[in-house]
Amino acid sequence: MRKLRILPYARDIRRLIIRYAAALDSANPDVAFLQMWGILESLTCTIGAHYDETIDRATWVSQDRPLAKEILGCLRCYRNEYVHAARSADNRDQVAQEIKSFVDVHLLCLLRNDFNACSMEEYASFLSLPTSLDKLRARQRQHVRAIRLRELWIKNS
Repeated sequence: MRKLRILPYARDIRRLIIRYAAALDSANPDVAFLQMWGILESLTCTIGAHYDETIDRATWVSQDRPLAKEILGCLRCYRNEYVHAARSADNRDQVAQEIKSFVDVHLLCLLRNDFNACSMEEYASFLSLPTSLDKLRARQRQHVRAIRLRELWIKNS
């Protein structure tokens, strides 16, 4: 609770934790699943965005990202079937548990503030970065060059 108090986005994370507890308290696994999916969209700041972006951001922290993307893609199909065709999954308890595992990781990252983010939006922007170390290092070099140029231009103006 002390850690939660000092987070710059404490109000947002408290709301998500309340939603999370409500989802876990649901007797209907389909409802719990839909609530967890909504929480995942909130965690990744992709509400109303394309599902591919939600999946990309949600799997950024995964060790086996291709597998995680495949799992979330299947979960997205379950979500669409339930929302659009009112068809429940045969293994709905397992489906609800699977989406929970993705939500749990992000809640923990946010509570620890792994990225030292100042807001949920900033956290989500980290999740939009490439996962390749080579690509991240290339961006880092670009940023260093851009900072040097800006400093030089400011100095000479």
